[in-house]
Amino acid sequence: EQELALRLMLDGDYAAAAKGLARNPTATTRLGTDPFVAHVVDCHDCDHATYATAPWTTASFAARLAELARIARGKGQPAAAAALELGNALYNVTWYGNARVVLENSHQSTRDTAAAARWYKRAFDASRDREFKAKAAFLAAKAELGAAITAKYDVWDQPAVLPVPTTWYPIVRKYKDTTYYREILAECGAYRVWAAAQP
Repeated sequence: EQELALRLMLDGDYAAAAKGLARNPTATTRLGTDPFVAHVVDCHDCDHATYATAPWTTASFAARLAELARIARGKGQPAAAAALELGNALYNVTWYGNARVVLENSHQSTRDTAAAARWYKRAFDASRDREFKAKAAFLAAKAELGAAITAKYDVWDQPAVLPVPTTWYPIVRKYKDTTYYREILAECGAYRVWAAAQP
């Protein structure tokens, strides 16, 4: 039942996943992290240390996904904000995020960031706020980077040079006037190198 609920969650049926997980006593163990947090540069262990006492369980996580999906189907900034949170959550349950614990003791463990990328695009498209759009674009670039790494490398590989997100990096660059862009330059060496090489 838990495997089915997790599969439904990854397939985007958040309401059914939440219903299935609500009946499962193993889904009430705390995750030891906040699966809705996102950073310019990921740090799995840092988030587990910082958010060790966060109240999230697999069941409450799935219930929140269902609530966010309902809001994200709306319009305007509330829909954009909900879509961004969904993107964060679905990125974080993959190998690249801070909440892979959601799937680690299941057959659903994944490196697939496509669902996160779709929600980040939805967040970007639904917002008119430039700071928000810069953030959504960069997070979409991280999801695109995850997909590129997954396609090219095995899970334990340590690539010396990361692939370049060709769709979203150029979009991020259009928001050079934002505070978030300056944060990206300060924190993300891979993006900084790419941006410096652009005409």
